Amino acid sequence: MGGLAFGQFGKNKIQYKDQEWSFIQTPHFDIYFYEGGKNVASFAAHVSEQAYKTISFQLNWELTKRVSILIYNSHNDFQQTNVTLEYLYEGIGGFTELFKNRVVVPFEGSYEQFRHVLHHELTHAVLNDMLFGGNVQSIVSGRVQVEMPLWLSEGYAEYSSLDWDSNADMIIRDAAINGLLPPLRALDYYMAYKGGQSVLRYIGETYGVERIGEIFQTLRRQKTMDKTLEHTIGLDLDGLTEKWQFQVRKEYWPDIEGRSVIKDIARPMTDHVKLENYFNISPAISPDGGRIAFQSDRSGYADIYLISAEDGREVKRIVSGQRTPNLEELKWLSPGISWAPDNRRLVFASKAGESDALVIYDTQTEKKQIFKLNLDGIFSAAWSPIADEIAFSGLDKGAIDLFILDVDTKKIRRITSDFYKDGDPAWSPDGKTIAFVSDRQGQLSPEAARPEAVTTNVEILNHPYQHTDIYTIDVATRQITRITDSPRDEDSPEFATTKPMLAYTSDQSGIWNVRLFDLETKVDYPITNVLSGAFQLSWGDDDARLVFAGYEKGGWDIYEISNPLDLPALPEPSKSNFLSRTDVQIDPTYSKTTESKPGKRVTDPYTKYIFSPEFASRLTPPDTSIVDSILAKNLTFQDSTGSYLVHDYKTKFTIDLVDAQAGYDNFFGFQGNALMVFSDILGNHQIQFGFELNKNIENSDLLLGYDYLAKRTNFNILAFHFTDDYWWTLPSLRIRNYGISTGLSHPFSKFNRAELGLTWFNIKQEYYTYDEYGQYLPLSDSTFATILPQANWVFDNVLYGSYYPIDGWRINVGALLSPKFITSDREFSTVSLDARRYFKIYNDYSFALRLNGASSHGPHPQNFYVGGVTNWLNGAYAYENIPDDYDYTDSYFSRWVFPVRGAQYFQLWGEHFMVFNAEFRFPFIQYLIFKWPLPLMFNNVRGLAFFDYAKTWQNGLDGKVHDHFFSGQNDFASSGVGMRINLGYFILRYDLAYDMSRSTLFSKPQHLFSLGLDF
Repeated sequence: MGGLAFGQFGKNKIQYKDQEWSFIQTPHFDIYFYEGGKNVASFAAHVSEQAYKTISFQLNWELTKRVSILIYNSHNDFQQTNVTLEYLYEGIGGFTELFKNRVVVPFEGSYEQFRHVLHHELTHAVLNDMLFGGNVQSIVSGRVQVEMPLWLSEGYAEYSSLDWDSNADMIIRDAAINGLLPPLRALDYYMAYKGGQSVLRYIGETYGVERIGEIFQTLRRQKTMDKTLEHTIGLDLDGLTEKWQFQVRKEYWPDIEGRSVIKDIARPMTDHVKLENYFNISPAISPDGGRIAFQSDRSGYADIYLISAEDGREVKRIVSGQRTPNLEELKWLSPGISWAPDNRRLVFASKAGESDALVIYDTQTEKKQIFKLNLDGIFSAAWSPIADEIAFSGLDKGAIDLFILDVDTKKIRRITSDFYKDGDPAWSPDGKTIAFVSDRQGQLSPEAARPEAVTTNVEILNHPYQHTDIYTIDVATRQITRITDSPRDEDSPEFATTKPMLAYTSDQSGIWNVRLFDLETKVDYPITNVLSGAFQLSWGDDDARLVFAGYEKGGWDIYEISNPLDLPALPEPSKSNFLSRTDVQIDPTYSKTTESKPGKRVTDPYTKYIFSPEFASRLTPPDTSIVDSILAKNLTFQDSTGSYLVHDYKTKFTIDLVDAQAGYDNFFGFQGNALMVFSDILGNHQIQFGFELNKNIENSDLLLGYDYLAKRTNFNILAFHFTDDYWWTLPSLRIRNYGISTGLSHPFSKFNRAELGLTWFNIKQEYYTYDEYGQYLPLSDSTFATILPQANWVFDNVLYGSYYPIDGWRINVGALLSPKFITSDREFSTVSLDARRYFKIYNDYSFALRLNGASSHGPHPQNFYVGGVTNWLNGAYAYENIPDDYDYTDSYFSRWVFPVRGAQYFQLWGEHFMVFNAEFRFPFIQYLIFKWPLPLMFNNVRGLAFFDYAKTWQNGLDGKVHDHFFSGQNDFASSGVGMRINLGYFILRYDLAYDMSRSTLFSKPQHLFSLGLDF
């Protein structure tokens, strides 16, 4: 609830734009879009129904409920969605949520990428419908309990949407040849996607595509993967692992012949294995050939580094990304760093608040210039070799076009204007021509129809947008020339300076290699034949060094080829196993002009056999008449011209979640509890209602909240009523607290925000008894009421590890006021500070420091009780330290302060406190397996060493601080070690604490067991 989460840490999701939404419909989908997105929505309508035919065929399932698809015009807009409250980083290309089974995707300029992501997410939507009834209700109620591994769900989504591709081929080939294929039980992170894709491909081609649907439907009944696989393909997970890995090795080892590992033909400039990182990409060699700038995640963030082009020695980190508003993200997926001719300045694209920007960084002065250009997205910048002009690709009104920025005038001009994706610009040495990558397939006009001018999507749907080639454009005349024309993809063009040559990368053989194109003779030839892949070229002015990013041994590194123009032309690389194997397509071939008819492409003698006889009923699709009624298949969705009918979006609340239990007791009467959550399709309006009923309203807990999230400033209101009934005392006591809380939260950037809140708060204490007939008899009562204004400033730019933050800052400065009110004698004002600093030392090793303190003043200030840890399972209490004047209102206005390990609850108290925590956090146990007495496995067990210090002090009767901070009283210190173990549903914390106070230095250690995350 918004009112209950006031002052919490977390980064901000900001609504920068007001969007007017509409929607169109197809037989199975409601597709929502806003201004500028109608044609993309129409395209989505077509490919969604095509994708659904494939998915339905593969899973043998028809949707029982309509699926909503929300389309955003850019990734920046996509990050503003309220369908999920999580921040959506650049690498998240779409998602499917389970509450309403909504699919949410951005359009980023590439129709092929958009088709792939949409199909990928629709597999999740159909599976949600098949396994869970299309919402989370069956999971919450416990009706459906399914252990679905990530490799199965994401692997199927990739397999269904792509079948197979050169990117997956590269990753699995590299893993197979280098012995990095994990067993299925350990197939996680990115390998869950591509490794899972490989596993599903193996199942489909070996056992038949129908077996995939059978696996998912059996999983709902069998609950676990081992039993499911045994019932469907006769293997458990270990057996499937063995057969899959053998087949993969068998397929890929022949690819070794005639090919080189990258380090045999190019000099490695980075080493991701030694650095234990993943990305070293987007190299840009300086014009003088002396330095290389590139992106790396070696610090855990997306940063830009400088290294020597001579030996790879690191010069310095020049840009720290993901920490400040102007450098929120550095475009990992569409990188492009470029040097100015002066060898000093660099340009790159970045997400900067509400939009993308071009950032110019001076390596000498370390100053930055930010150019926000009012485009939906900015990618792949290239600096002119003869002027202060920067070419870049920009997303505008549904298409990625080429633009040029004049650095001096800060004005931009558009070079291409059509619905094709034009990217990766590279200048010729004379500054007159730009080479670029496009999916225009020979369309040489720079001004073909803009997306907003295409009314029926005929041009887009009929265009073969799946492949890219290299083109050049004359900057002055805008004349476009096609350079490559192959059935595969080309990328990353780079002009030579000393000869009329163009370098680029191509996967003509099924593996990405570097090729040279002679601009005079029109002859092209390969100069590499590597086993994995080469990408993102950059050439120095003297052509002596060509640098590129390469993938090998499960990660990315920067490599350098010396004197590439002197290298002989290599024979055309043989086709990879991916291209040369028999073309077995499980998906029906996608067609933009004709209806595709799914058909089984793989035959198997056991295809029609159901391994579990009782499974037959689950293969029967839902009643067709019911499905037709739900999906409204007989409605009209298009007008006479073929355009989809557009409907205005109207806010309508539907249920996200209902969880309820009820009962009756002879003594307590009716009892029950429920939680109900409602929202609209966009997630902009959210209502929560919860109650725990006990006899009557006065004895029940009630909660009703509303959050308005459509604007930049979020608003929430919460009405609450909670009851504590001590019926066993004589006389019986009931304490009720109730009121209304409102709050505003205004983000200044992704990292900091201001919060204002106001709560009307009431406490009623009632003594009562029962007469001899069991009738309720009130004895006495007292009421307390106040208003509580509150303000907070929150800053959070931390980088998270597996259990806790590992780098960055978290700061919360707050003020709470209880003014003189009608029936209030609790007049006070409190200021507080919670500052946390995290230092990543090396990979999983980090330091964490925290300073937490508050000071309360007034006639009746707050009390702070210091000691212990949260969720302490074997907790100890120092009740004797509770002050003599403690009354019932203290329970609601006091604050408990953690962690102070080794101290008991209530060990220290005061109206002022300060707590300092220091921790050294490190990996402790990678895997721990027990065979007896129970088979148990723990992985990623974390260790820590800590020091805690706490101090409290009080005001005297005159309101002045008497027991001041330096008095040497009311303090506590401890140190020790601990472990953190992930038990699946919660984190178990174990701490061994030594009391280091003055009188008990290094006393007998205390063993603390608790649950939850660390600060």
